[in-house]
Amino acid sequence: MHPQGELPELPPGVRSQPVRPIRRGWERLQYDQIALPRAAAEVGAQVLLILGEQVPLRARMPIAAVPPILPQPPTGVGFEMLRRAAGGAGLRGASSVLMAADLARETDPKRLYTPFVSPAFLRPEVKSAGPERLRVLCYDSDPIDIRRALAAWTWVDGSLGDTYPLQFLSWDPQLDELISATAAEFGVAESVVAGPPSGNLSQVFREAAAFLSVRPLAWGQPFRWALASGTPVAAFESLAASSIVGDAGYLVPDGDTRALGAACLSLLVQEELAESLRGKGQRRAAAYSDRPPTELITELADQAMSARGRQAPE
Repeated sequence: MHPQGELPELPPGVRSQPVRPIRRGWERLQYDQIALPRAAAEVGAQVLLILGEQVPLRARMPIAAVPPILPQPPTGVGFEMLRRAAGGAGLRGASSVLMAADLARETDPKRLYTPFVSPAFLRPEVKSAGPERLRVLCYDSDPIDIRRALAAWTWVDGSLGDTYPLQFLSWDPQLDELISATAAEFGVAESVVAGPPSGNLSQVFREAAAFLSVRPLAWGQPFRWALASGTPVAAFESLAASSIVGDAGYLVPDGDTRALGAACLSLLVQEELAESLRGKGQRRAAAYSDRPPTELITELADQAMSARGRQAPE
């Protein structure tokens, strides 16, 4: 179920159910807490799986939630603040909270699932750098994170900007314009490109010389794509980076853009270091599941149904 609007092509066996459109404030709160669980009941859903932190407080079926790595605090104004607070309360009361096994801590009580990566990313052999390694990738999209990534890139641009351009992966033309303008501000416009990948995403990762990350996104999936593709990672230290990437990446203190730039440069010029990290990354990736996402989602739903579900009052 989703707000009314077009969706990308869905895999076989997945149906979509549009729910009334939402814009902001009260409508978003109403969608999270009323329209979504009601629509789930109307189609006879056995479990409501929420990928995010805006979890309904009540539903007629068990609720399973997969929260993002970096939850948003209940800040904002008006209905948006109320929406985030209600979502956080719903998350704490969910029948089952699911977390990828490579993000779990020993004291974490959440149910764990095996991280998954499409077989298109998984490579049985370790590829060395060379002509096929065409670019450095970045997936950051927050304006502040973009500035930090470009500040780090200034330490690479002077030496290798002509050889390895920095490509921001983006599907938003307005974001592309922001990235281009910010790159010009930093004086690195000629070595920075922004936009959707020219081929499929797995191919772009396999052809990358390095993956540069300021902040882990959503559920940390770009880190896993990089490790599976044999693309070494340079990133700021964070819980997600330490858990998912660990010693398979070059991690530097959070906020030190000079150190991040130096880490990226090292991956490009020190082949022995890059080769070592590629091997460690692919050994970590060997633990990922390559099952179709629909199978994994069904398994997660079954886990949630095994927990005691909350029932909305009649």
